[in-house]
Amino acid sequence: MLTWLLALNLLSTPAPLAPPSAAPENRPLGAHGQAKATPTTHELGLTVASYNAWLLPLASTDLRARTEAMGPALNAIDADVVCLQEVWDEQAANAVRLSLIERLPYGIIAGGGLTTLSRWPILATRFVAYAQHPAMSMLERFAKKGFLVTVLATPLGPVQVVNTHMIWEGRRAPQQPRAERAHWAQVKELTDAVRHTAEHPTIVCGDFNHRAVDGGMPTDEFVAWLDVGFSDAAGTAAGPDGRWTPRARTRYGYPRGPNIAPRGGDPDYILMRSGARVNVAALTFRQSLNTPETALSDHDLLIAELRLSRPR
Repeated sequence: MLTWLLALNLLSTPAPLAPPSAAPENRPLGAHGQAKATPTTHELGLTVASYNAWLLPLASTDLRARTEAMGPALNAIDADVVCLQEVWDEQAANAVRLSLIERLPYGIIAGGGLTTLSRWPILATRFVAYAQHPAMSMLERFAKKGFLVTVLATPLGPVQVVNTHMIWEGRRAPQQPRAERAHWAQVKELTDAVRHTAEHPTIVCGDFNHRAVDGGMPTDEFVAWLDVGFSDAAGTAAGPDGRWTPRARTRYGYPRGPNIAPRGGDPDYILMRSGARVNVAALTFRQSLNTPETALSDHDLLIAELRLSRPR
């Protein structure tokens, strides 16, 4: 355990990814090498993937085999932006990064186990560790989880991408007063951080470790996101009767098989908010790498196809 904690600390400083010496033509390619439709000056398709990759040294099952398979699997998705969480193993982080660098040549490996990779150049980036909280365990203190802000230079203008991994407090946490919970403090810290950055369209991805709907109503944590203007790419919303439909489960455990019961909840999200001059809408949302044959983590991978548009 001590070796694992030391490894987490070694990854606490952001390390920028340099583009390859011969950067690919700045025209996105499809899954089979065919060019995507060239975006107009008023509209741009943006495919975003978020994945808790579960790459923890000395703690993850099948670490080497999953790492070797993860790059090709992510490459086949043909995303424009990939946000990874729990990339604690330095060798695994570099291996996944190098396997994707031709398609996603720009990115950052940051603290808190976060990695963000992009098809588009990066204008600015910063990592913020969540504030220490009395309710945090020693492991969480060493992990220094936080959020990674990256501003991308897309053909339609700057787009802000926030990648995060929040604390998991266990099943007893909801019984504690909200004001005393470290998780609620992190939700407030991040929503406050993005509250006043509404100039550019913003996408927030990651493992939030909270539910969106409970008993047919949005949770306090999800309401905090709604209050700062975000919507769920998964389409979480109230129905005609006023009740909210729970999100599909996005974590099932590992390994997977017909005799292994699903477990977990819906901790993973891709949220979006329009900017002052560019709107964002979700076209499709789905889970991937979630069958016994394709699962490469104890979480499912999320993919959202978004449309950015500038009013004419």
